Amino acid sequence: MGRLPCLQVASAAARAASYAIELSFLSSMPRMPLFIRAAELSAAISRLGPHAFVGIPTMEDLVNCFISDIYKDTSVERILTEFLKLQHMLIFIDRLDKAADN
Repeated sequence: MGRLPCLQVASAAARAASYAIELSFLSSMPRMPLFIRAAELSAAISRLGPHAFVGIPTMEDLVNCFISDIYKDTSVERILTEFLKLQHMLIFIDRLDKAADN
């Protein structure tokens, strides 16, 4: 799946999520999809520097890092962060197998 279709899915889900949050329908909302390329996640972590995390980062820490790096200061960042906090997100990390080989 190319980058554009993933962004279209995420944008449509963000609009639906924003509406659901406003109307408090979160329990009936499907999970918010988030597509992350392993290389982009690695780059976002690298930009933070070697002392960005205290101890071993959790998956939530890593995803927050990615969201903040890619969607900095946007409504998408706020929506994705909220869904992550609520544990109402479905996370896809693409090319993780390739990243592990390097």
